[in-house]
Amino acid sequence: MGGACQTIDWVATSKVGCVQVKVYERQNLDTFTVSLDLSGPLGNGLHAQYEDLIQQTAYWDSYLIKKDCNVELLINRLDKHSQIDHIVLGEGRNNYAMLLKSSG
Repeated sequence: MGGACQTIDWVATSKVGCVQVKVYERQNLDTFTVSLDLSGPLGNGLHAQYEDLIQQTAYWDSYLIKKDCNVELLINRLDKHSQIDHIVLGEGRNNYAMLLKSSG
């Protein structure tokens, strides 16, 4: 009974007149940064297996997002501003769609 008393919201109970209980929801704060290196073994051009690397990255991103983790993606290719592609932290399906779009 000691554990149950810890979740009773005594202030709300006194206002309402019946027992009010605090409900706690687990929040996942796991954050992952995935780095995808598509360069060839000598540092120039694309890796011969770049499609497999993209597919594996998409799999792991999907797995982590389904586990409610925050994921960001770094790809060693340059974008239109000559910066390394960086998909920032996000959550859920929208983030997953951005990750797939950028890695494909």
